Amino acid sequence: MGVTIGAGHHSAHRGGFLHWIISTFGLLILILVFQYLSNASQSGPVSCATTQCSVPPPQSGPLRAMNSYTSSKYGYSLDYSPTIPPSQKNSTSISWDGTLNDGSEVQWSFLGGKANGRSAQQIVSDVQTSSFPDARQVYVIPGASLGYVSGYGMVYDIDVAPANGQTVHDRLVVMAAIRNGLAVVVAGEGPYQRSTPSNDSHPNPADTPLVHLGQFEESINSVTWPGESPL
Repeated sequence: MGVTIGAGHHSAHRGGFLHWIISTFGLLILILVFQYLSNASQSGPVSCATTQCSVPPPQSGPLRAMNSYTSSKYGYSLDYSPTIPPSQKNSTSISWDGTLNDGSEVQWSFLGGKANGRSAQQIVSDVQTSSFPDARQVYVIPGASLGYVSGYGMVYDIDVAPANGQTVHDRLVVMAAIRNGLAVVVAGEGPYQRSTPSNDSHPNPADTPLVHLGQFEESINSVTWPGESPL
């Protein structure tokens, strides 16, 4: 009886050991199969010896240099794109007029003059009162500046009545900055266009495409006063 019991225990142990060996061997086979399939699915090195495989870089012409304006009376300077020539310039100011793709008109000017003790905010108010008396304040431009010099800016609502057309709703942008008693003012006018995701890639509180014109923005950022290094 003792032998029978011993023999049965040994047989069960041997059967479990064989089952473990078979399971382990089967798992090893599966690992090898998956490894082979993984290696087979990887793309081999790409070689190309024909001219069709060589794609030349895109060709583009050299960038056009910016033009520069310097006030012969006050010495302030700014850069502007040669794509839109100025409509007027003299010893104190420079101006542009343009037409957008939809036929609406835009215009902007830079003007230099003595501050005579006034702040940038007072100068903006004086420009609006003297040149655009019917303009209505919309909002103060945060962080307004010309070149490196901080200043003050305001956006206004205005109604323009052409000589041979219907009254147009426009927006007026006026900014001023002062350095060493010299004030530089920029005043721009463009059509009112409510800013929406369909016509603006980001919010435009001025609600006019004027502020997106590269020429307008570039000139504002490039203003330098006498004695300042060019930007």
